[in-house]
Amino acid sequence: MSTTADRDQLTAVGGAAPNLHVGSKIANHQPSIAGGAPGVKVSWRATALRHDAYRKKHPLVVRLRNPRRSAVIVSIRMLMGHMY
Repeated sequence: MSTTADRDQLTAVGGAAPNLHVGSKIANHQPSIAGGAPGVKVSWRATALRHDAYRKKHPLVVRLRNPRRSAVIVSIRMLMGHMY
């Protein structure tokens, strides 16, 4: 599968870890985490844009019925997230 715009995001969970970082790109489905103290819990997110035959034949299309209304709903959820 061909991908581009690969992105890795790493966040410490439960406390600050100022030296925590992505050690290297994912290889063989294994992430590399570096710089943190042993035993630190992390949240890891990896994203990429696919360019395989299936994705080219079936592209994702985002459609909004009313973009202004959708933006308002997103803003309300950000301000009043505890209610949703």
